[in-house]
This record gives sequence, structure tokens and C-alpha cells, in this order.
Amino acid sequence: MRRTSGVVLLAAALLPIIVACKPQAAPGNVAQDPLQCGAGGGIAVQVLGSGGPIADDARASTGYLVWIDGKARALIDAGGGTFLRFAETGARFEDLDFIGLSHLHADHSADFPALIKSANFSPR
Repeated sequence: MRRTSGVVLLAAALLPIIVACKPQAAPGNVAQDPLQCGAGGGIAVQVLGSGGPIADDARASTGYLVWIDGKARALIDAGGGTFLRFAETGARFEDLDFIGLSHLHADHSADFPALIKSANFSPR
């Protein structure tokens, strides 16, 4: 019997909330519009990368941002390419409350050192 990944469980738990969200325009200083829920806030999951261990054109490896009330609050996985995708979203490292790795395979953790290094330059 295969074990279900924590990311799959998180996505399944958040699916009703994600479906209820409607995309809105992001502030002008955001390079790529993150999904945001209604004016009263909410939760949305943004896929930074969905690639696997095999090189795939234009797909970063696994990484997800969880937005709560318009701020990136959680980063789940940091596979190759997610460091760049994180920067493109306009998310701020100092807003993160949680960074988690589902497991330590390179396609889920390769950009983790770069993210931690960037924390040295965060005002947090």
C-alpha cells in the first residue's frame, strides 16, 4: 500500500477553500499575480513548481505557497527553480510563518539552502 504524501493531504483539505476563491488583481508591485480570496481575506495555494526529478521544459520542481489574507504565510517544498518562482510572485520572506519539506529528495529540497540564505537579508 502506498503512503499518501503530506502535500496531497494538504491539497485535499484545502480544496473546498481553493475552489471558493476567486482571482483578484494583485498590487502593482507584484511581478506575478498571486491568487487571493475575497476582500475579507481567505486562503489560496499557489503552485511554484510541479515538476519532478526529470528535467522538464519550463517547469520548476515541487513548491507551493499558501497565501492567507493576501500574504504568503507558508512555503511547502523548495525544489529546483522554486527560489526564482518565489521571487516572481512578490512574496516576502519576512511574511512566512512556516517552511516545510514533505521529504528530502532533491526535487523537493534543492532550493532550500538558497531560501535560508536569503533570510539573512530579511528584516525579520
